[in-house]
Amino acid sequence: MIENREWEIINEMAVALYGTRNKDSMRRAFLSRLMTLISFELADFSLAAQQDEEPYRLEDPVVVSRFDKQREKGLAELYQLGYYKLDYVSWIFTHPKSMVYRESDLIDDKVRKESLFYRDYLAKYDLGSVAGISIIGGEKLKGAVTLYKSEKNGDFTDRDLYILEKLMPHLQNVLGQEEKEEKERNEAVRILKYQYGITRKEMDVLCLILQGCSNGEIAEARGISQNTVKSQVADIFGKTGVKSRTQLFRLLMEKGIASPLLG
Repeated sequence: MIENREWEIINEMAVALYGTRNKDSMRRAFLSRLMTLISFELADFSLAAQQDEEPYRLEDPVVVSRFDKQREKGLAELYQLGYYKLDYVSWIFTHPKSMVYRESDLIDDKVRKESLFYRDYLAKYDLGSVAGISIIGGEKLKGAVTLYKSEKNGDFTDRDLYILEKLMPHLQNVLGQEEKEEKERNEAVRILKYQYGITRKEMDVLCLILQGCSNGEIAEARGISQNTVKSQVADIFGKTGVKSRTQLFRLLMEKGIASPLLG
């Protein structure tokens, strides 16, 4: 079903997912490479919305397609502006486990084509064939990859779904790791704030110290004078009970909060 070179591409995609820290770059590279394995006209890789009142809504889509940028933008914006509420397969985002799906397997074709979502959204862009991955972590929606193509080019195949199945665990790991790192960073900030009384401004300076920045570099990065930096560094040293950057780094390492702040 899958040729050796295609397996190599799948493995390369997995490695790239773990090695790219920028979310937008990671998602764009993933979709661009996926286009060499699966035939589609447009794909988007969206992240779960952060608002608690809408835990199953997607936002911040990265789009790769064979269309011009204006058409890409139009499709993404229409979905975000309200068509997501009409999406007849959005229930998969409430499922406690990740899922690879093909729309034609989930809903009767006649019912689908009579729906407002199909008539006013998918058919408008001639993108009636849809498949994708819902990415779940800790029984919460983390993101989704959705592939679209014209119905005249046929539906997505079992081979296409097989490829998505092989990539799904890596997407789960990557988006789940981001949540873990965010929790660790929040805990590090909480410790520094409540145990040592570090302020928000001092936190920014402290992170730059951990990155090895000099006072001059910190002043430039923060848009403040070197005298202000010296004063803030002295306050950080005083609050944490250290006398040097080396001692500060050692303290934060011992507390297990240096790495989360650097991440």
